[in-house]
Amino acid sequence: MPAIRLAFLLGLAGCAQVPVRAFDPPRFDDSDLSAELAPEAAQIRMSLSNRSDTPIAVRWAELAMVGPDHRQVALAAPGQPELLAPGARLEVTLSPPIALTAGMRVEVIVPTNVRGVPRDYHFRLRAR
Repeated sequence: MPAIRLAFLLGLAGCAQVPVRAFDPPRFDDSDLSAELAPEAAQIRMSLSNRSDTPIAVRWAELAMVGPDHRQVALAAPGQPELLAPGARLEVTLSPPIALTAGMRVEVIVPTNVRGVPRDYHFRLRAR
């Protein structure tokens, strides 16, 4: 789906979309959330830190990955707390439904609610 159409649809749904970020090393910071992602062959290690002064709700049931075939698939993160308290850091190991080979590019989508507003974080990664 073209980015403009996706942004338009998210706008209609009332979602705020954080711009897609490509980074190496995989690290992201804004005023609310800090994230570090480490893609490996069989897993993606993710660390989330709440930099805001209010809890951030992570919508784990909607966590997803877009693979090299551009299809979106669910990522499982069972047993994780729904709320990330102010100043808290959470380490999560994600098991993608496909093996990540060296050089493969994927996008991890982390849906959250920040101050009651839906905000989806999109992280583009390259497996090493």
